[in-house]
Amino acid sequence: TYGQSALDSMMKVLPGQKGVERVKTLGNIAWEVGMSDPQKALVYGAEAMKLAVGLGDSAVIAQAANDAAINEYRVGHLQLAVDLNLRALRIREALKDTFGIAASDSKLAVAYTDMMLFNPALQHNYAAASIFERLGDVQRLAQTRGNIGHLYQQMGDLDKAEKVLMETKELLAGIDSGYALAVTTGQLFQVLDERDDIERAMKVGLEALAMFESLGMTSEVASVNNELGRLFRKQGDDAAGLEYYRRALEIASANGDLAGQATYLMNVASVLSETGQASAALPLFKRSVALCREGGFGDQHMSSLAGYIKALEATGDIAEALDRQKELQTIKDSIYHHDRITALSDMQVKYETERTEKELAQERERTLQQQAELDRRRAIQALLIGGIIAMGLAVIEHPPSKPR
Repeated sequence: TYGQSALDSMMKVLPGQKGVERVKTLGNIAWEVGMSDPQKALVYGAEAMKLAVGLGDSAVIAQAANDAAINEYRVGHLQLAVDLNLRALRIREALKDTFGIAASDSKLAVAYTDMMLFNPALQHNYAAASIFERLGDVQRLAQTRGNIGHLYQQMGDLDKAEKVLMETKELLAGIDSGYALAVTTGQLFQVLDERDDIERAMKVGLEALAMFESLGMTSEVASVNNELGRLFRKQGDDAAGLEYYRRALEIASANGDLAGQATYLMNVASVLSETGQASAALPLFKRSVALCREGGFGDQHMSSLAGYIKALEATGDIAEALDRQKELQTIKDSIYHHDRITALSDMQVKYETERTEKELAQERERTLQQQAELDRRRAIQALLIGGIIAMGLAVIEHPPSKPR
């Protein structure tokens, strides 16, 4: 593919490069490998950042910080992404780099949205929108307004989210805005889905799917297939939902998209598990959990483990379920700084008793309750359409092989 050939070319020239050119190439390489090997992307980004700081060129440091922030965002390290983007923003403000300021503001807004810090998210979104409007950049203005619509959706204000996204679609009408219009349509689909406006959601979702397919945006095609699968399941059609999930998984696998594979494997496995096919679901959950460990995908890791534990219990493998419950609790503690897993240690002692299965079920129920609010907020995650625009704005700094 074009992307692979571009990556191969960059890898060949990298050893002979120094200074600013090496920083730029490292950033582009990190982008290209970001989906297939996110941990490697972090390494390339860190090297670029270290080199940029050594050069002492503030504009290059801002660029390296921008690129490193994208890498951290992809693996869910939101606070690190924010810190790096703030560093880039401060430098760009000092340099009066208006376009760069808007790009940094937009990325900050998306990260803050995912962190559920809505006030700073609104502030940075509107700051970016103001700049793009002043510059007469209608397409990026529309992209930023799409982010604002997504933010209102996360805030639970679906009326305002729908209004902003409908206005954004109108803003894009009549200009050559295929990418922005497709993403905005995808976000509108999500809002209508969440509103349970089933008929309109299906119509807009299929419209978004056709747009993404025509643009060759395979990751987004997978994402919309996944969302359509969720919508069919909401209507009670598990068979159709499973088919859409499998299409999403097939595309993510072909793309080498580890995060997508982890999510879509979990969704396929969940359908199987919830329709009485827990044994068939187990290897899919196991693979999803392994990919989450490999990629460092914290939120997905928790969701996959929760489904895996339930399937293990359904097949009677209580010992493995207990081990995975410990793993889940450890992740929750590391992310949310909760108390350590004393209760689970007690459960190990009690494992030989008749109460083990009951207590495991109770612990699982507590875990699911704790996840409920997070799951509601993150039903449409950065992995999916919600975060795409933040990556799309990076195209102003490094033209890649596909929209970024």
